[in-house]
Amino acid sequence: MSTHHEHAAGPVAAVLHGSISGVIGAMTITVWFFIIDALAGQPLATPLALGRGLLGGDLPAWQVLLGYTAIHIGTFVVLGIAAGTVLTIFSRAPSLLFAGVLLFVFLEVAIHLFTAIVAVPLLGSLAWINIAAGNFVAAMVAGGYLWRRFPAIGRTLAHQPLGVPAER
Repeated sequence: MSTHHEHAAGPVAAVLHGSISGVIGAMTITVWFFIIDALAGQPLATPLALGRGLLGGDLPAWQVLLGYTAIHIGTFVVLGIAAGTVLTIFSRAPSLLFAGVLLFVFLEVAIHLFTAIVAVPLLGSLAWINIAAGNFVAAMVAGGYLWRRFPAIGRTLAHQPLGVPAER
C-alpha cells in the first residue's frame, strides 16, 4: 500500500519537504544554542558571536542577530532542499544512497571546519563541542522529518542494506 508521501516524491516535494526540514533543523539548533547560552548565563551569546564573525563587529547587536538569523535559516533551508532532492533521487535510484551518506559526511566536516575557523576564536575552545552537538541534534530531528516523508528509502534499506551487494 502506498502513502500520500510516496505520490509526492518529485521536485515539488523535494523543495517543500526540504524547506520544512531546513526550518526544523535551524529552529532545533537555535533552541539548542539558547539553552546552552542561558545555562551559561549569556542568552544569545553563540548566535551573536557567530553573527559578528560572519558580519563583522561594528553593527549593533540586534542587526547582527537579525543578519545571522537570516543567514542561518537560509543556509539550513538550502541544505534541506539539497537533502530533499538527494532523497528524491535515491528513492528512484537506491544504489546512489551511499553517495548521499558521503555527501552528508562531507557537509558535516565542512561545518566543523567553519566552526574551527569562525567560532573557536570568538567563543573559545569548547565552542565546537556545543556547535557539533547542536548540529547533530538538528540533523537527527530534520533527518527524522525527511525519513518519514521518503518511506521508500527505509524499505529499500531493509531489503538491501548499504554495503551489501545486490543479488543478481
